[in-house]
Amino acid sequence: MTHLLVEGATEPTGQLAVPTPDERPTLPLWPDVARILSLGRSGVYAAAARGEIPTLKFGRRVAVPTAALRRMLGMDP
Repeated sequence: MTHLLVEGATEPTGQLAVPTPDERPTLPLWPDVARILSLGRSGVYAAAARGEIPTLKFGRRVAVPTAALRRMLGMDP
């Protein structure tokens, strides 16, 4: 399993692993993406509503494509 790490969360080193798109094609906006971006619930939904976070909607479920999130964070080209 290959992970790049983002500062400030829960891996043993104190960092949160961001999976590759092959491992998890999408991540739930709440709580996974919120934790990665260090945002609260209302903040992550507001950023998604403004279009600052790319999202996909499946009924009531809001997901973020992992590839788009990694590009947004500068992890992938």
